[in-house]
Amino acid sequence: MIKRKLRILGILCMCFTMTLGITKIPVSATETSIKSYALTPESDFVIDSGGTITKYTGSSTNVNIPATINGIQVTSIGSSVFAHKDTVSVIIPNGVTSIQIYAFDDCIFLENVTLPEGLLNIQDSVFNGCTKLENITIPKSVINIGTYAFRNCESLQSITIPEGVKETGEEIFKQCKSLKNVTLPKSLTKISDEMFYGCDVLENIIIPENVTDIGVNAFYHCPVLKNINIPKHITSIADGTFSYCSGLESITIPDGVTSIGKDAFSNCTALKNIVLPKGVTNIGNDAFKSSGLKSITIPEGITSIGNGAFGYSAPFETQNQLNNVLIISDDPEHPDITHLELDKIDTQSNRSLNWYRGIVKPEINVKQSEIKSYTYEESEFYLTDIFEYKHITKIYQDKTETTEYTGDDIIIPEQYLIPDPTYSIVGTPTSHDTKVENGKLYIGSDETATNLKVKIKFGTLEKETNINRIPLHSISMKTLPKSTYTDGEKYDPTGLVISIKYDDGKTIDIKYNDTTKSDFTFNVDKITLSTSKQIITYRGKIVEHILTITAKPIDEPQTPETPNIDVPQNPEIPTNNKPQDIVNNPNNMNTSHKNINFHINRTENGIIYDEFGNRVDKYGNIIQTSDETSLFIYLGITILSGCVIIILKKKYLK
Repeated sequence: MIKRKLRILGILCMCFTMTLGITKIPVSATETSIKSYALTPESDFVIDSGGTITKYTGSSTNVNIPATINGIQVTSIGSSVFAHKDTVSVIIPNGVTSIQIYAFDDCIFLENVTLPEGLLNIQDSVFNGCTKLENITIPKSVINIGTYAFRNCESLQSITIPEGVKETGEEIFKQCKSLKNVTLPKSLTKISDEMFYGCDVLENIIIPENVTDIGVNAFYHCPVLKNINIPKHITSIADGTFSYCSGLESITIPDGVTSIGKDAFSNCTALKNIVLPKGVTNIGNDAFKSSGLKSITIPEGITSIGNGAFGYSAPFETQNQLNNVLIISDDPEHPDITHLELDKIDTQSNRSLNWYRGIVKPEINVKQSEIKSYTYEESEFYLTDIFEYKHITKIYQDKTETTEYTGDDIIIPEQYLIPDPTYSIVGTPTSHDTKVENGKLYIGSDETATNLKVKIKFGTLEKETNINRIPLHSISMKTLPKSTYTDGEKYDPTGLVISIKYDDGKTIDIKYNDTTKSDFTFNVDKITLSTSKQIITYRGKIVEHILTITAKPIDEPQTPETPNIDVPQNPEIPTNNKPQDIVNNPNNMNTSHKNINFHINRTENGIIYDEFGNRVDKYGNIIQTSDETSLFIYLGITILSGCVIIILKKKYLK
């Protein structure tokens, strides 16, 4: 009975101490989760004697293929082994040298693939239709990538084809709509047919110098592809190569090219100008149909221009297809003229019936020899304000200009659009950020630039004119921004307006805003008591802004109201003193204060505690916190409980 009571007492003490521990000493825990998956069981695979996995029977979506199965080293992933399965990730072991056709075809949930070093061959359609696959690293050992290998991988973002690959199968990246970056190896000799067909976000690509062939529709519908250089070994631009590349702005075609295929640049709406090399003899049907061409340089050796080559709608029209394009020739015998053989179309039979050679006599005149009032703020000119361009006057049936052709079925427009010309601008110092857009000249040279000249070239014709910039003389304050600041406040130029004056006496007011702020600089960002003025610089000229600075005000703390409580007697004050005597005693209290803050302390066994239970000294400084006191009490009770149990055991168990 006594033992039972002792057990109950011990349990109660333990519960009590545990309760104190839970209340005063909470425990925190951190959970760690580690995700991993082990090798997939060998029993989930069927392997032949040559090391080729021929079947996967498992249900796991995360597959880690063993290096050996049934004692046979895995060397190949067989045809269609994972095709159409729900596989999410797969790790292929070292030792595998080939992945056979359709191995992962149409794995629409596949996100991650680890290919082994030593892999040589990725066969046809291996990852075709893996729509969730975003990135994959092709090992450096790979030398062959088959047809359709990554076709319709709509989430694939970037890929690098390793050195050693000379040629790939057709359509390997077709309809990879998220493919933005591609690195091709120097060893590559061919861009296969439809290789990048429908790559909607492909921005830039460098075609290696060793490439000798670019296939049909290789870059069909790559709408954000802007610039491309064709390698020097290319001899023809195949059918549809850049069709619907609506963002293509410029392209360099090498001298070795002899033909431009059907639809090669059709619907390239951003392509404004193009120069065909001297070796080109043939331009295919619809080659530049619905493009943005404003000018094209045709070589002397041209022998065939296909139907609708420069058309803007149907390929067979009764009017001249070139009615919006300036045709320029590099004919050495007639450097001052433009000529072209125009294909007369019979709309009934759609056959070429006759050829006519048009003799075009363009001319450029400088309308103004000098622009004399040009300031920095007046740096934009329409080319028509500077140059006068005379257009086509006659078309002849032969090159000797003996028979003028006036047939109604070829329409010569009254005025061609002026194309964006080539240009150069020189000055002291050299100008920068100068461009021509939509027939408008923007000159962005330095403020100090003088003696500027602009040289405009249309084909073989060129003219130049002087553009003298008037130097900036001085600036002055027109409207002051905020002028009074507090110490530490940020300078605010809002509302600033300056007046600028040029050497010819012309003045212009400039307001500080989002458009002009890049031309302003300020020597002080944060205003302090030592700041007397702000120095404002505008294009090398200086104006001062005088400031008024005040000290930052000091916030005075609010005195709390006197708590309405009974004040206990301080043990250090003699007990014969009355409360009124203490208040009136100048040694104890400053009578000028109306509000008094009291701390209520209590004394137990010579130890002073404040109202929060913290142990303090006679000056109110905390010696020990209430939490520490609770801990000591807890430990004391625990030890005391243990002692009581021991004493009771000795007393009653004797």
